[in-house]
Formats: sequence, structure tokens, C-alpha cells
Amino acid sequence: MTLLDMVKPLIPEGSDVIFLGDGEFDGVGLQAQIAANEWQYVCRTACNRILCDDGDEFSLQEIGLQPGACLHLPEVGFTQDNYGPVLVIAWWRKRTKSHSIW
Repeated sequence: MTLLDMVKPLIPEGSDVIFLGDGEFDGVGLQAQIAANEWQYVCRTACNRILCDDGDEFSLQEIGLQPGACLHLPEVGFTQDNYGPVLVIAWWRKRTKSHSIW
């Protein structure tokens, strides 16, 4: 039984659900389960993840994000499986040592 299988019966029918997960929850199987339940989700991911955009594959660390910058990549495929389309947001606050990718 998956985490979602255990949680779903606890949520009242017709509820708006937003699944928030850290990097451990960014797998495409889990994203597909969340989408199948018609839930929304935000999951952090690693900068070495591969994205697909119009046939081009690149890792998030290749985008060259600088401190203070925020970048959104709409309608991209996630991982080599090309899951999606998804919206990816890369954000680096000025006073932090590294960036966050959602």
C-alpha cells in the first residue's frame, strides 16, 4: 500500500488537495498518482534532474541560475521519462548558498 493509498480515505470527497513534498517525493510514479486523483502538487527536486523541452534534454544545473534569480519553465517533461508536461520553477534567494527547484 502506498502513502497515497493510506491518505486518500482520510480526505473528504470533493476536497481541494495540494500535496507538498521534498525531494524524496519527486518521482514520476508518485506525480502520476497525484494527478490521477486530480490533486495539485509541489515537490522540490534536485538540480541534476533531467528536463525535456521540444526534444532537447538538459539538467537543471545547466540553466546557469544566479543568486537573486527566479526562472520558470512551463510545459516541460520531467526526467528521461518525459513525464508531464509540468511547470518547473528554479529560485535562488540572494542571501542563500544554493537554489531551490520546484
